[in-house]
Amino acid sequence: MKSFWIAIYLAFCTFAAASAKDYEAIMQKVAESDQQVRRELISAQKSGNMELLADAAKRMERCDEQNQKIVFKILDKRGVPKNLSNEAFNSIWLVVQHSDTEHIEKYLPILRQAADRGGISQIELTTMEDRLRVYKRTAQIYGSQTIDTGNTIYFYPIAEPENLDSRRAEIGMSPIAEYIEILKEVTGKNVIFDPTITFEKLDELRAKNK
Repeated sequence: MKSFWIAIYLAFCTFAAASAKDYEAIMQKVAESDQQVRRELISAQKSGNMELLADAAKRMERCDEQNQKIVFKILDKRGVPKNLSNEAFNSIWLVVQHSDTEHIEKYLPILRQAADRGGISQIELTTMEDRLRVYKRTAQIYGSQTIDTGNTIYFYPIAEPENLDSRRAEIGMSPIAEYIEILKEVTGKNVIFDPTITFEKLDELRAKNK
């Protein structure tokens, strides 16, 4: 697998002759690896085995770093390629979404342009905007970002929570109550939506469970 990614990375450093089909193939592999390591992480979390969890977290970090090298090189050289499938556009979004503040800020304008062309959905775009706001310790807008404090998942602070479902509906998101039930089913954990929660309180809760 490692040699495969090295080959892809070296072959597309210049992207001189890359076609939409080439990008499709790359993005398919990127998406598969991104989601596989996250499924393994969720499985390790449910097992309660801290050794397995630490190992899964390290694999996810390595995978993210490799995927970022590939996708960021494409975005820097060519922007978001045109004529890609929704799945390929989603792969690009996933990699940027799972990066850090610096890179989300850098590539968000490019992804906004792709959203205007219909390549990336408004839900994906606003989820990224929520994440950037949380990274900056600013209240999110759409309620897409959560934090796992150990036994319980909390939503990060939300601006004007009384209008949250209206904002979510405008871009095609489900009501927050439905999203909470999905999180409970996927993670097997208690999920709390507290409209009064602060970043400081979440810091305390996370510290208690380290």
